[in-house]
This record gives sequence, structure tokens and C-alpha cells, in this order.
Amino acid sequence: MPAIRFGDVQLKIPAAARSLAGSPIGCRLWPSSFLLCQHLYDHRADLVSGKHIMDIGSGTGICGLMALACGAARAWLQDLPGEV
Repeated sequence: MPAIRFGDVQLKIPAAARSLAGSPIGCRLWPSSFLLCQHLYDHRADLVSGKHIMDIGSGTGICGLMALACGAARAWLQDLPGEV
């Protein structure tokens, strides 16, 4: 299972997400996802700590998982079932 690290946070992408890697949209790790994860990590105290987060169009779910890892109280991840 590949892992992505942001500071002291490590996220693992499950095999189920990798198995759909051929999808043109869903289950792809977009460059903007890495940027958002880094931003969430860098500003976690102000942006997510103790808050409820909704990740719409979550794909692999990396951004929602990052929010949880950074202290979000709760996170909902949503995507289209036909894509992911």
C-alpha cells in the first residue's frame, strides 16, 4: 500500500482505490490534491482542528482523510458511485 507523507502525517492509499487507477477522473491523485493536503497540514489549527469537514468529489479521499489526520472532528467524503 503506497503511503504519502506530509510532515508527521502519513496517509496510505488502499488497494481498492489503486485498482481503479485507469479511470480518467475518479481514483486519481491529482496534483491539486497534494497541494490542498499540504495546505491543510500547514494550517491545520485554523482550518480543520475540531471542525466538521465535507469533501465533495473526494475521489481517493486523500483530502478528507488528511483533514481527519489534522484533527477534524468529523469528515464526510462524497463522490459519484459510477466513477469511484
